[in-house]
Amino acid sequence: MKCFCFLLFLWHGSVANSQSLDTQYIKYIKRIESFNMERYTFNISSIESGNVKEIDIKNDLGAVLRFKVDIGGNLNVYYLDLAFILYEFRSGWIRKITTFGPDGKMGGPIDFNDRAKIIFIIKKPVELRSKLKIIDEAEGNIAMNDTDEELVLQRNFNSKNELIKEYYISSDDYWDMHHLQFRP
Repeated sequence: MKCFCFLLFLWHGSVANSQSLDTQYIKYIKRIESFNMERYTFNISSIESGNVKEIDIKNDLGAVLRFKVDIGGNLNVYYLDLAFILYEFRSGWIRKITTFGPDGKMGGPIDFNDRAKIIFIIKKPVELRSKLKIIDEAEGNIAMNDTDEELVLQRNFNSKNELIKEYYISSDDYWDMHHLQFRP
């Protein structure tokens, strides 16, 4: 967990916090009404051979909003027209991931039953913490195959907030989500 907090603090390849965010990016961020932008840090990374920038905004509540823009600063979408990913943390644990369309409305890919929100329920925090240490030591490159231990329950909801499916996930799958590896 300390490693994760440190990584968020450093923001791999981050833009200095003394710089301000482009006003066009702020207009995009304001589309996500549930994201508080009073105090924030940000990271801008070049991806897709430098043709696209991925922007991560972390607010003082620990939530991270991610989106992409093209070279001209125009909003770029992820898979199936999803434009924003909101990662929400509580007490150092990732608790929720929500996806939004370009208009800022919650939405999910039709290919995945409109899965727009994922909620994680930590059932066994002590056991999970010890598993995450092992995964940290392997830098995420380990398959734990521990789904049957029922450490983390994942609940998927559609854009109408209706439960689609719930199931237990492995600690390494949770680690990936915790380290912001989820992208539609």
